[in-house]
Amino acid sequence: MDTGWVRVGLSLVILWSFVLVNMQGIKWYERTLIPLMVLMFVLGGVVIVAGLYFNHAEFIRVIGLEHQISTEVATFYWSTFLSASALLFSSFIGFDSIAQAGGEASQPTRNLPRAIGLALITVGLFYIAFTYAVYHAVPWQYVAAEAAQKDITAAGLLSHLLPARLSVLILFGAAIALLNDLPAMMLSVSRLVFCWAEDGIFPKSLAVIHPRKRTPQRAILLSGGMASIGILGSHFAGDFFLGIDIMVTSMLVNFLLMSIFLLVLPIRNPGIAAQIILFKSRAT
Repeated sequence: MDTGWVRVGLSLVILWSFVLVNMQGIKWYERTLIPLMVLMFVLGGVVIVAGLYFNHAEFIRVIGLEHQISTEVATFYWSTFLSASALLFSSFIGFDSIAQAGGEASQPTRNLPRAIGLALITVGLFYIAFTYAVYHAVPWQYVAAEAAQKDITAAGLLSHLLPARLSVLILFGAAIALLNDLPAMMLSVSRLVFCWAEDGIFPKSLAVIHPRKRTPQRAILLSGGMASIGILGSHFAGDFFLGIDIMVTSMLVNFLLMSIFLLVLPIRNPGIAAQIILFKSRAT
């Protein structure tokens, strides 16, 4: 994976595979996304079990860092906590996808709030259990020191404690978790392009719907093309994680714009604002 052409080639092949899935329609999307989601939870469960099985003393004994890991208690700062929380929330891709694809949902006023609530509970608990398990096995001081020097993963941190095959399985789970994001991101970005085309911001030709598959194929292709430029740009910039940084930052800006839109909606479009039924109270 450190070989440039291998990494770029794999990324482009995976990206365009999911572009094709999105072009085929909702059934293909469902058949792809649900197995990936199940795999992600199962393989993430391996990390949780492994992390809870080991402790700090065993980790320090294995890598011999008794005198190098500080045992000082970190000072808590609200500013650090809140800024980290904002970045973490903005990288929660599902909310962004739900907002963009809401018009295609069945009974959206009932099903979307349920989906958001279910995601908050299940994925939130999974994230907490996953993170707790990693820090149960690996001292946070070691994680902070390593993160300051290089990009780290749960698989890399736990590989000191686990057999090679199990480490590969955890790394595979991390790859599945990332793959799980791609179909939803292609869905949401292509719908943005479609809406912009319908509103006259982008060329009207991008708002064409395929007569049989009922997907905005031109908008999906354009979205795939932009993503390909992002992959190549990150590669030539010499930092493959640059694309992830740009994505999370842009999603944070997107959330801010959506929040502002919600605040001014009754002024700009009272008709749509009147259709909000989950929280009818303006203050809420």
